[in-house]
Amino acid sequence: MLDWLKLSETVEKTGVPYATVNRYVKNHAKHLKLKKEHNIYYIHTDSLAVLEQIRNLYKDGNNEKQVDRELSATGIPITLDVMENEVTTLEKTMRNLHENLLSLHEKSEKQEQFNAELLQQLKKQQKYIDERLEERDKNLIIALREIAMTKEPKKKWWHFWK
Repeated sequence: MLDWLKLSETVEKTGVPYATVNRYVKNHAKHLKLKKEHNIYYIHTDSLAVLEQIRNLYKDGNNEKQVDRELSATGIPITLDVMENEVTTLEKTMRNLHENLLSLHEKSEKQEQFNAELLQQLKKQQKYIDERLEERDKNLIIALREIAMTKEPKKKWWHFWK
């Protein structure tokens, strides 16, 4: 516990008032190495420099959001506290997402197979239609030729008096 200081010890080391340190801990905990045991906060000695930086940023007239932005911009790592039950919830959520993705992948493969079969069927139908149209056109041409052969040729109008 040599590296961890209670808030009261932090006040002695930094000279920052207790209420101010407490507010910094509440507002900027993600930038500080903190540990909480039985409602007592402990600050790691590595975070003392960050506390000083926070104090100076407030002295320069920055607000809470600006201080957070400035701390993030200077590369101070963000600490995330994750409780054990949150981890299991996250694992369940990730597992559900994975299962949903697999299900979607299977559905996608089935849809692709269905689309391929449908495309093949459409090609067959189009081929049938094209063949039927070609056959109809040939029959129509033959019928027109037969009609043209059986009719008497018309006289031209200038041959009318002959």
